[in-house]
Amino acid sequence: FKSLLESHGLKLNQVQYLPDEPDLLVKQLRRSFSDGLPTFVTGGIGSTPDDHTRQAAAAALDLPVVRHPEAAKFIEGVTQKRSEPLDS
Repeated sequence: FKSLLESHGLKLNQVQYLPDEPDLLVKQLRRSFSDGLPTFVTGGIGSTPDDHTRQAAAAALDLPVVRHPEAAKFIEGVTQKRSEPLDS
């Protein structure tokens, strides 16, 4: 990731490894967002029920989590194509 940023003339300033604890994520994201610098959030094995990243980012920005209809339709299509249940 660092080399990708550098190839675009950007410098990585800070890296944090945080546990998936909602209150801590909200606190750290609020601080990162208040810095006015781009914040990239990655990690884990993906969107699992115990992943609180989206909810924490929304809370840090005082915004609701809103379902994106086009994204939901795409995800549902891929899931059905794989013959997986929609709640997987």
